[in-house]
Amino acid sequence: MSSNLRTKRFIPLVAVPVAAALSTVVFGANAAVALPEGAAGVSGTGSHQQGSTAGEGKFSGQGPVTPLIGDGARSRAAAASTVTRSEALQRAASWVGKGLAYNQAGYHDGYRMDCSGYVSMAWHLPNSQATNTFIPNGYGEWISKDDLKPGDALNNDSAGNSGHIALFEKWENSAHTSYKGYEFTGSGVHHRSIPYPYFSGYGTFKPMRYKNIVDDSTPVPTP
Repeated sequence: MSSNLRTKRFIPLVAVPVAAALSTVVFGANAAVALPEGAAGVSGTGSHQQGSTAGEGKFSGQGPVTPLIGDGARSRAAAASTVTRSEALQRAASWVGKGLAYNQAGYHDGYRMDCSGYVSMAWHLPNSQATNTFIPNGYGEWISKDDLKPGDALNNDSAGNSGHIALFEKWENSAHTSYKGYEFTGSGVHHRSIPYPYFSGYGTFKPMRYKNIVDDSTPVPTP
């Protein structure tokens, strides 16, 4: 053999356990989703869920305020000057069952695919807001529990990963201890039962109303 030939060194590959690699799932730019201790996972199909533990919302994060993005976004999602309560609920329902994955850097129908982008879509806003910008930017206002109507929201207006928002549909009982709502969490878009004001352990949630939402000529039924 030629003395010019160099001896190649072979470095053995080290296998990484699959279970460890899959123990953390990342949604969006930098947010890891972790279910609370003892919580059951929720299907990401976005199907109608009953009595599911939320939990994922707090850890999933949210993007900044962004304009409508994507092919045809302007024509599909051109903001309306007002939105009726039934329209807001219909728009929220349009994302249920589509298997959309929570992604604060992704967009569907022009809107950011996270909790606040989802509510921005339901309210037909001209952009995707964040939980801590709805009120400062003039879109939302705080209301009382007794004033809640279909299409309003329960908002934790903390910034970033600590904030979350759910859209209120209707009360589930006369005591007003739980409601049916729509929300986009780390496991997908859900239409489900939520204890008032939200699942425990996820910060302070307060009733909020979009300033340009209007009552239907025939009110949306609510208990």
